Amino acid sequence: MIYSSPCNNVHTGFIVDYHRTRTGPNYFMVFYKNCSRIVTEPIEVSRILGTARYLDSSKQLRTWCEEMVEQYGEKKKEKEDVSVMEYAKTAGFGPEGHGDTGVDETDPNHNTRTII
Repeated sequence: MIYSSPCNNVHTGFIVDYHRTRTGPNYFMVFYKNCSRIVTEPIEVSRILGTARYLDSSKQLRTWCEEMVEQYGEKKKEKEDVSVMEYAKTAGFGPEGHGDTGVDETDPNHNTRTII
């Protein structure tokens, strides 16, 4: 999804969009002075502006960028992953880890593993 900045002005050649991605990190696309750049942090957006970052509109843009990162930024995973990893170390993660007690040892797939 793409979110446009409230400070965008096509006539002056200044556009900032926040792009949310499914598989990679979210990023800002900044078009300023006929140059387009992709950055991931709000402070990098300010660095692109140079001395214009001290204007009131630039400060408004910075607060909008920080709100976007706060609202849609990547959230750190909870401790659930640690418990899953501990379980995988003790029980395994293949067919032997599912606890099938009625496994027939004559089955040709009894002691096989998938290698990816």
